[in-house]
Amino acid sequence: MKKKFQNISIKNKLLLIITGASTFAIILGLVAYSVFDVINYREEIKNNSSITAALVGEYCKVPLSFGYNDEVDEVLIKLNAIPEIVNAFVFEHNGNLFSGYNRDDKSNLMINNYEEINFSDNWNYIHIIHEIKTGNEVEGTIYLRVSTASILEKIISNGSIILILLILLAIPIYIIANRLQKIISQPILNLAEASKQIARSESYEIVVDKNRKDEIGFLYRRFSEMVAKLKQRQDEIDKTSAELKKLNEELEDRVSVRTNELQHAIRDLNIAKQAVEMKNLALQNEIESRIATEKALFESEQKLENILNYAPLLVYINDLEGNYLFVNKEFEKLMKLSYDDVIGKTDLKLFPKERAERNIAQNKKVVETNQPQVFENESIKNGETRYFLDLLFPVMDSSNKIFATCGWSLDITDRKRSEQVLQESKEKAEAADRLKSAFLATMSHELRTPLNSIIGFTGILLKELAGPLNDEQKKQLGMAKNSAQHLLALINDVLDISKIEAGQLVVSLTKFDFISMLKNVINSITPLVQKKNLNLELDIPTTEVEVTSDERRLGQVFLNLLNNALKFTEKGIVKVDCKVYNGKIITKIIDTGIGIKPDDLEKLFKPFIQIDTGLTRNHEGTGLGLSISKKLVEKLGGSISVESDFGNGSTFVVTLDI
Repeated sequence: MKKKFQNISIKNKLLLIITGASTFAIILGLVAYSVFDVINYREEIKNNSSITAALVGEYCKVPLSFGYNDEVDEVLIKLNAIPEIVNAFVFEHNGNLFSGYNRDDKSNLMINNYEEINFSDNWNYIHIIHEIKTGNEVEGTIYLRVSTASILEKIISNGSIILILLILLAIPIYIIANRLQKIISQPILNLAEASKQIARSESYEIVVDKNRKDEIGFLYRRFSEMVAKLKQRQDEIDKTSAELKKLNEELEDRVSVRTNELQHAIRDLNIAKQAVEMKNLALQNEIESRIATEKALFESEQKLENILNYAPLLVYINDLEGNYLFVNKEFEKLMKLSYDDVIGKTDLKLFPKERAERNIAQNKKVVETNQPQVFENESIKNGETRYFLDLLFPVMDSSNKIFATCGWSLDITDRKRSEQVLQESKEKAEAADRLKSAFLATMSHELRTPLNSIIGFTGILLKELAGPLNDEQKKQLGMAKNSAQHLLALINDVLDISKIEAGQLVVSLTKFDFISMLKNVINSITPLVQKKNLNLELDIPTTEVEVTSDERRLGQVFLNLLNNALKFTEKGIVKVDCKVYNGKIITKIIDTGIGIKPDDLEKLFKPFIQIDTGLTRNHEGTGLGLSISKKLVEKLGGSISVESDFGNGSTFVVTLDI
């Protein structure tokens, strides 16, 4: 690119420079104006969105205080009139989602808690957070996600305007630049034409304008001086040429005489040269033979040294007295010693006394036994400890006599450190597990006591023993009691899963009638079946089936499975199928509910996992029931599996030994 620009005429260069500089200045001004305009436009969107968030917060204040989701939903739906707002969420004061709004399926955003908000995408969206307050008390928070797509349209519009202005200004800029460049280029072209005349006609009579006061005038004057000097130099050259011609003729006569004398001397030298060449040839053959031998030996040693230098382990060679004869690059790198620092020295001069004596003893043992030795070693250099696995073996000469020892040392520092880290991690994990179990055991007792009191007192109030209640009071007390019972069940589940994971859950194995236990569980969920207008089908043995297991824990498992079947079945049937086959009792819980997607089956039995999640979630639960059931069944020596057709129901199969 630079070379092409150099080949352009000075006229076109000036034209390009003036046009380019003018165009760049205009582009820079227009771009600066466009950037300023876009920044102001973005701030305008942000300010308008903040005002909208404040207004929505005022409308949502009262419904949020009383827990009226529908009214808040109506307020959020009205945001559809503002196209830039793609998502809006109202959170309670504890951060849980109270209500949400998504403009369409493309902008659908699933958030259950304030802490799940992702603020990292600040280019495509503007994030607006506004606290909903009553006085100084924060009732909740509103979050708006505002699209910045209109900013891109603004940028494209500004770019189109810039392009049009550049097209309109291009012709005037070119015309002005073309006129301005002649002021500088024309005098220079005149000077170039004068130079061409000098070269063509060899005439030094050139007339230029020497009266200009600018740099061109200075260049004209220097050019005239140069032409005068060239004319003077040409006159001197002509005079010198005539003198050289005369001297050349005299020199040719002298050379002719000397040539005859040299011819006789050359003939004598040729005779002596032939004798010397014969002696040199014999000597050269002998030298080449020795060089070839030395070269082969050197190349062999060089190849071996290169192989050892590129080996991914430490390699060193010692003589029988322990002096180092060779070390490779890896040795220099890990030991942080140069080749010159090591060669010719023993371990006592390079390493701490204890390690040096150990190395000398190993080297001596190899020399005495003529057998390889394997041992671990460590090195402390500049406060850093490194560990090595060494193989030391004897090196023999052509007569099979040991003359040195060679050591291969593998750096196992990373493996040693990994073992230490794994051990420390194991100890920390065990301590954390013990602390967690102790915390859950203590907290479960502390939480259950007040919850039982809440459940008991709300029950007394609902029975109107302390006085009559109106319908609204009964409704509120009933909600409080249900919430307390739900929280108590959650605490029990958390304690169970914690005990199972810690291996502290104790099962009580006794003999009991499995069918009787199963009927008791079915009887306990019958009211819920009738309430949901579902059909309960039973296919179980009529005779006793005696098993040895934990009756209470098995009852807990089947109660969890039946409750799950009822919870996710809105119409159809729930069926209990029990069969005895090949020394095992196989019980199936079948429903015609919503079913489970194939991708969700693998995470079904994981703790705290709910397949039905998100803003559209219709079923409560902690996600612990199935996890506890699976672990209990496996602890009792059985197995649990699931088959499901999404949209058509699920089948849970529990297999136990009789």
